[in-house]
Amino acid sequence: MQYRGVLLIAILAALSVHCGSSDEEPATPAADSGTDSAATDGGAESSTPDGGQDGETPEAATDGSPEAAPGDAAPEAAPDAEPEAGANVGVEWTVRYQNDTAEIMTGINSVAYSSTLGLHVAVGVGGRMLTSTDGITWTPLTPAPTTSELKSVACSGPLFVAVGAWSMAMKPTLLTSTNGTSWTEQNPGNLPTGKVLNALNAISYVNGKFFASNGGEILYSTDGVAWTYRPDLTGQSLGPVFWSGSKYIAVGTYGVILISPDGDAWAKPTTGSDLGYNLSGVAKIGSTLVATGQANQVLVSTDDGQNWTKASTNELTTNLGAPVSIGSQLVLVGSSGLVQTSPDGSNWTKQTSPATNNLNGVIWTGTRLVAYGYSGGMPGFIMTSP
Repeated sequence: MQYRGVLLIAILAALSVHCGSSDEEPATPAADSGTDSAATDGGAESSTPDGGQDGETPEAATDGSPEAAPGDAAPEAAPDAEPEAGANVGVEWTVRYQNDTAEIMTGINSVAYSSTLGLHVAVGVGGRMLTSTDGITWTPLTPAPTTSELKSVACSGPLFVAVGAWSMAMKPTLLTSTNGTSWTEQNPGNLPTGKVLNALNAISYVNGKFFASNGGEILYSTDGVAWTYRPDLTGQSLGPVFWSGSKYIAVGTYGVILISPDGDAWAKPTTGSDLGYNLSGVAKIGSTLVATGQANQVLVSTDDGQNWTKASTNELTTNLGAPVSIGSQLVLVGSSGLVQTSPDGSNWTKQTSPATNNLNGVIWTGTRLVAYGYSGGMPGFIMTSP
């Protein structure tokens, strides 16, 4: 039960996405027949490298443009280089949102940022969503587009995809949106005869594909609508998929690590998998891959994920979320408001944090870090740097 209790922290902590540019933009999703999009009035690479981000672009302003019709979305231009963060980014933090009304947001599991729309979307318990154009002021979407718990959200250009689980039946929930406010329920489909999916725990957009994970299984899609199913890869639950530049990498419970050249064929690395502690996610700094997780677990790889070794880190006995790269530094958050930074993945510095609750993850928008979380029945929480 200890491992399964930490599983939620390990998986949710990894679920963060910045939607900058990509080599290939997906098509705008169409609604399933007979399924209505929930219209509302309301206003990262962890799982797109770094922490899954495909590229970092500065925040853009948004005028709240309406949901695009199929085929209208324009591809984002690729950035020339990942923007570097200022000296105080990751060091100085300000609380931006802490809700006292459980009916609106009882916990934030994941945040994604679209630089195309200049829009952040936060998802959480009870299908609740928040949106923000600057990461500072957050507006709840009312009514919520679903009553399912939304565990993760990712995006590419204007296209957001959110996943989770429906009620106690743990049936999968999959929603898409091209404006972050109007959402359409989708069906993963293309499953083997008799196969029934449980909850979808994580989603990321890396190297032109959305990857959703369900236990030891992975599905991928280029548009959020049509999905390819990769069954029974491992007996462990997996977090968001990361792209190293040449390989897909997924980590999960009991320290499982899987690597793939194409997203179809997956295998464990030569060394470093199954070391026992749950892993939350992966980031890259320089040529070094860094995986972090339960009990201050930090693993590093200098050969593109083929071999992993434990890093000698400061002795903080806490649970770590997925790291995110801000150029010359890695940043991660964790339980009890922990914030740490590192120039290399091995040497970490604990920063002063205004949070005392558990932080599930952090994203980098290109100009701002956004950290989020909750603890038990505590309200949703968001803080930013700067």
